[in-house]
Amino acid sequence: MEYKVPFNSKKLINRWAMYDWANSAFALVITAAIFPTFFANVSRKLAGATADAKEVYVNIMGLDIESNALYSYALALAFCILMVLSPLLSGIADAEGLKKRMMKIFCYLGSFASFGLMFFDADNYWIGVVGIILGMIGYNGSIIYYNSFLPLVTTEENYDKVSARGYAYGYLGSVILLIVNLLMIKNPAWFGLGGFEHPTTVACQLSFAMVAVWWVGFAQLTFNALPIEPVGTDKGINYFKAGMEKLKIAYNSVRHLPNTRRFLIGFFFCAMALQTIMYIAVLFAKDVIHLEDSETIMMVLLLQFVGTIGAILFSRISMKIGNIKAICIAVIIWIFVCIAAYMVTEKLPFFIVASFVGLVMGALQSLNRSTFSKLIPIQEDELSSFYSFLDVTEKAAITIGTLSTGLIITMTGSLRNAILGYSACFLIALYYYARVKIEKIEA
Repeated sequence: MEYKVPFNSKKLINRWAMYDWANSAFALVITAAIFPTFFANVSRKLAGATADAKEVYVNIMGLDIESNALYSYALALAFCILMVLSPLLSGIADAEGLKKRMMKIFCYLGSFASFGLMFFDADNYWIGVVGIILGMIGYNGSIIYYNSFLPLVTTEENYDKVSARGYAYGYLGSVILLIVNLLMIKNPAWFGLGGFEHPTTVACQLSFAMVAVWWVGFAQLTFNALPIEPVGTDKGINYFKAGMEKLKIAYNSVRHLPNTRRFLIGFFFCAMALQTIMYIAVLFAKDVIHLEDSETIMMVLLLQFVGTIGAILFSRISMKIGNIKAICIAVIIWIFVCIAAYMVTEKLPFFIVASFVGLVMGALQSLNRSTFSKLIPIQEDELSSFYSFLDVTEKAAITIGTLSTGLIITMTGSLRNAILGYSACFLIALYYYARVKIEKIEA
C-alpha cells in the first residue's frame, strides 16, 4: 500500500471525508429534495392530473402504475441490482487491488446519470426512471469502496470521530449546493433563466447537472489523496471465481464472529426502516401531511442541519458510553419517531418529529459504519469483501423496504400504513444490537 498522503494525517482524513461532501449532493438534491417533487410534477403532467390529485397513474409498458409506487419500485430495482453486483465487484477489487478504480467507476456512473436527468420531462419520462436507477447504483456502489478505505486512512480509536466527520462534511456540502439550487428555482431570472418558457423547470433540470459537476469535481480531492494499492499481476485470473472466493472467505469469517453476525442482523432490520424512510420522506410529507413545495424544502434543510449536529453529538456520546449503547439510544428514538409520525396529521407537529429524525438519521448511519469497522479483522486485501457484506445486507434490506412500501401504496393508496412496519423493524434491530459486544478481532 503506497501512501501519497501520510496515514492518519489530518490531510488524508479530510480528503477521505471530502467524498461525503462530493456525493452527498446526489443524496440531498436529487433523492431527497428536488427530484422527488420534480418527478411527481412530471408524472402529473404526463397523466394530465391536477395539482391536488391524491393518486396519479402513469402508463409504463402498457401498465397503469401509481407514480409514488413506481418511484419506490425504481428504487427497489436499483438496490436489487446492487445487491447482486456488489459482492462480485468488491471481491474483484480485493483480488486485484482496484478499490480506488472501482470507486471511480461508480462515481462517474452516478454523475453521468445525474447529468442525464437534466433531459427528464413528460416527453422523455423513461429518462427519469432509468436515470434515478443508474444514479442510485453509482452513488451506493461507490460507497462500498469509500467505506472500505476507513481503516486505511486512520486508526481504530478514531473510527467514530472520522466517520462522523464524513457525514458532517456531507451534510454541510450538500446544503450549500441545495441553497444555490433553491435560489435558481425560486428566482430563475437571477441566473439568466427568465427567458425560457418554463424557467422553474429549467432551473430544476440544471440543478441535476450541477450535482454531476459537483460530485465529480470534489471527488478528485479524495481520489488524489487515497493510498495506491498494489495491482494483481495474474493476467489469467478468473474474475468471477476470484470475487466469489473472496466473498466466501468473508462469509466464513462472519460465521465465526458472533458479535459481527448479531450486528449484521440488527443492521439489516435497521436499514430496512431507516434507509426506506429517508428515500420516501419527501413523498410522505407531500402526500400524507400535504406540505407545500417550499415547506418540503424547509423540512429537508431542517433534516440536514439537525443531522450535522446529531452525527457529531452521537460520536461524542459513543466515546463516553460506547458504540453499542449509543446505537441503542438512537434506535429507541427512531421507534418513538415512527409511532409519532403515524399519529401526526398537522404540519407543526410533523416538523417537530422531523427534527428528531434529523437528530438520529446521520448519527445512526455514522455509528453503524464505524462500529462495523471495529467488528472485522483489518486485512488490507479483504476489506472490500467484508464491507461488501455490510453493503449486501443494506441493499437487501432497502430492496425489501422500498418494494414493500410500493406494494403498500398500491394496495392502500397511502404511505401512512407503512410507518408502523418501520417501527417494528427498529424494535427487532434493537434486540440484536443490544446483544453485540465489541471485542478485538484478530486477523
